[in-house]
Amino acid sequence: LAVMSPSGAILMGMAMEGRKGDPEIVGKALSRAGVPIAGRLDPQGVLEGGGISYFGGDTVVVGRCDRTNTAGLAMFASLMRKSGLRRMVTIPCRPGTVHIDGFLLFIDRDLALADPSRMDYGPAEITDLESGARTRMTTAEFLESEGVECISVSEERDGFGAANFVVTAPRRVVGYEWTRRVMREIEKRGGTAVGVPGGELRKGLGGPHCMTCALERSG
Repeated sequence: LAVMSPSGAILMGMAMEGRKGDPEIVGKALSRAGVPIAGRLDPQGVLEGGGISYFGGDTVVVGRCDRTNTAGLAMFASLMRKSGLRRMVTIPCRPGTVHIDGFLLFIDRDLALADPSRMDYGPAEITDLESGARTRMTTAEFLESEGVECISVSEERDGFGAANFVVTAPRRVVGYEWTRRVMREIEKRGGTAVGVPGGELRKGLGGPHCMTCALERSG
């Protein structure tokens, strides 16, 4: 419903008709809590917070998936530029993909969870938010160029939500308890992973990252 930027909350645009008014409700709650509202997507813009991940302090990564449209991506890019972000990386998702956090999530500047089988649908578009210049490369090439190690995950092997974690600090994550192998791989790399029950939430196809909005972001 909302995404935190360096200058405050961005109220998103929901794809499902029954959720269209929810960002405004969250916006009122955030305002009462003293969180500034840095912007909001216009009614014709569709982009949800579960489809967004920050990287490296100056880059936002967005999935072009079933719950986005061109207007939403353009509006969000403008708001990110105004908030001081330097780059936006847009990654195309296979049809049927709700959010990018189903297959790619950054958990540190040089570490990500990634499902290789779902990253090759098309080239990623890297936009310089200041100049508007755009370059294209595969998602794997982008990650390699940035020195990011990927922990390979797959829902078939690791269970629902294998890449869907809340990152509370670099390499500190909370996810579903059945993703044990993924959590062990994070811990092998010096991280801390906490597993929580999610049987009921899974019934609604919800993941920890999809359903959590950070109120303060340091990078």
